[in-house]
Amino acid sequence: ALLLHDESRPVFVYVNESEGVLGYAFCVIVDYEGSGALVKRRELYLDELCVDESQRGGGIGTALFSHIKSFAKEIGCYHLTLNVWACNPSAMAFYESRGMQLLKKEMEVIL
Repeated sequence: ALLLHDESRPVFVYVNESEGVLGYAFCVIVDYEGSGALVKRRELYLDELCVDESQRGGGIGTALFSHIKSFAKEIGCYHLTLNVWACNPSAMAFYESRGMQLLKKEMEVIL
């Protein structure tokens, strides 16, 4: 419930009147000022975008992503970022087909 009251963490929901919630997205607004940042800038981080499995491929994810991108522009963000698991090529393809490109690689070693 607290998440819904935090203006720095916008939530977007795709609702169909007859079926209810079919998709949602959780975002985080990040403002970089000082602390090593050379230039003041704002980022919208897409933390999670989820579409009901039975509704995938029907345009809900595209509609949510498009709305989020427009929102980011409206609030003056420099860019929209997200993380995609390397083991999820369909998500990677989804975001790449909407204009996203590789920003960095994060690597690990299991100890």
